[in-house]
Amino acid sequence: MTDWISKTQRLEHHTRLGTVFICDRADLSAPIHVTNDFVTAGGAHKMPPQKLASEVAEFTAWHALCIHPRLNGFQGYDCIKFVFEDK
Repeated sequence: MTDWISKTQRLEHHTRLGTVFICDRADLSAPIHVTNDFVTAGGAHKMPPQKLASEVAEFTAWHALCIHPRLNGFQGYDCIKFVFEDK
């Protein structure tokens, strides 16, 4: 039996490089706030694009494997929004 996760449950994921992804909803219908040591004031990125892509891929894979199967309904990954913030 699957332990369902509420769509409105808050998510927080820390990647291996220290990037933190926080979303107020498990179904990712709210913006996903991204912070790490490479994001500066104003949202400029100092992280190389390859590492940033790797971090987003890690978060998306984690959600797809651990969260999505336990949600009762999901709008899809093409509808999510990332917001990059400084610490």
